[in-house]
Order: sequence, then C-alpha cells, then structure tokens
Amino acid sequence: MHLTWDQVFAWRLRRQFVTAPDDVGVTEIVGRLCGVQAQVTAAADLAVALRRRKPDPGALLPELAAGSLMKTWAMRGTLHALAPDMAAAILSLIGSARTWEKPAWQRTFGASPAEVAALADAVARVLDGVVLSRDELVDALLTDPAFHRLGAELRSGWGALLKPLAWQGALCHGPAHTDRAVFPLFPRGSCRLLRRSRFRHPGAEPDQSGDYRDGGGDVPAGAGRARIHADRTGLRRTRRAGDLRPVDGPGAAGGRSILPADLQHAH
Repeated sequence: MHLTWDQVFAWRLRRQFVTAPDDVGVTEIVGRLCGVQAQVTAAADLAVALRRRKPDPGALLPELAAGSLMKTWAMRGTLHALAPDMAAAILSLIGSARTWEKPAWQRTFGASPAEVAALADAVARVLDGVVLSRDELVDALLTDPAFHRLGAELRSGWGALLKPLAWQGALCHGPAHTDRAVFPLFPRGSCRLLRRSRFRHPGAEPDQSGDYRDGGGDVPAGAGRARIHADRTGLRRTRRAGDLRPVDGPGAAGGRSILPADLQHAH
C-alpha cells in the first residue's frame, strides 16, 4: 500500500477523533490518544469533550476522581491524564532514560542519583496511606536533614525533583483539593508493573550507549492477524491492516481543523 502524507495526516485526525468525533467514553478517548496533556485540567477536559459526538464538559474530572484515570508527569516532563495501566508502560519508558543520572541534570537541579533514590524511598514512606499537598509533602521530607539543601528545588513549581519520583512509581497527582495539587502514592497495582518493567519499542535497536532508539517502528510478527507494508514517500513501515483501514482516497478530507490552545496534539 502506497500512502501520501495527506492520507497519513487524515488517518491520524480520524483515529484521534478530531475529524470524526465518536460516542466512546472518556477513558477510551484518553487511551486512544496515549494520554491527554493536562498541565491545565480544563484544557484536558476540552480536548476530550471535542472528540465526543455529544460533548460533555466536565466529564474528565469524575474519571480522575474515581481513579480510572490519573494525572502525572509523563511525555516531555509535562502533566498528562493517563489510564493507570498505560501510565505504567509509558513511565517505564521515560524512566529508563535515567535523566536524573546525567551530569547536566545534576548540575541544573542539584541532586545526585543517590539523593533521588533516597527521595523516592522517603516519599513512598510519607505517602503510605495518606494524600498530601505539595507543601505538606515537602515539609515532611525536610524533617530529614539529609534533604535540607534540596528544599528550594522541592518547592519549585517546575517539580524537577518530583518528576523522577513519578517516573519510578513513587507518586502521582490526586484530584485537586481547592486550588492545591495533592499527591497520593502511584496506584499500587500499576506501581508494581512499573517497577519491574523494561519496556521498549518493538522496532527499537540498542545504540552505542546501550539505550534503545527507534529502529524503524515495524509491528512485530504476531502483533496482528494481517499486516500491510505502508510506503510513505519512501519510508517503509509495517502496520496492522485493521489500523490502516479505512484510508481516504487521494488525500486528506476537505476543510481545516482549528484546535484551541493547549489542546492535545494530534501525534
């Protein structure tokens, strides 16, 4: 099958419910998108509502409150709404980069890998059975003199020292209490999966550092009952047949989709 880029873009817009809103539920939409960017929760709610045939503003918040979705730092270090099982897979990939062990990260944020590991252990103890605001969490951590010098970074709105803890399954965001972000432990079942997983892309190959990079992105044998070789302007990929059908004729559907600020990107 030979595809133009316009066909690929049209397929993506349909698959992500931009040009073809559906009656599926909130969790199904978030799952299809592999997470919804949620730095601003209202923007995440809008992103979901616009993808439903009958938009229901406010439908995201009950799912976060019930725990069928969770909010945590994920792609690009920004907050996303994710299903807990998908969060375990995604955060394993992000955490496998071990960015907090890189010299540049240590110089910028002032914590050693040993201190990040100690913070993860301390947070797991502090949050066991309770939900705390960021200030309450940091206050509890700073009762340990070993963390005193990290106080400013721990209170920083960027959350640079908290993100590696989320990627290792130590904490996530809970439903907000008034205007305060609160933190419970990462959902326990997903946390166990997260800590024992070493996910990689099925088409990945190790580079010289031993890390994995995208080595082509083909679907592995057995991943689907039927596979199609899709040639996108010289880029050959293998995809499941069911994922590529239907593909519009010569190009993208007519018209333009104008997306509001902070709306989930069409990946």
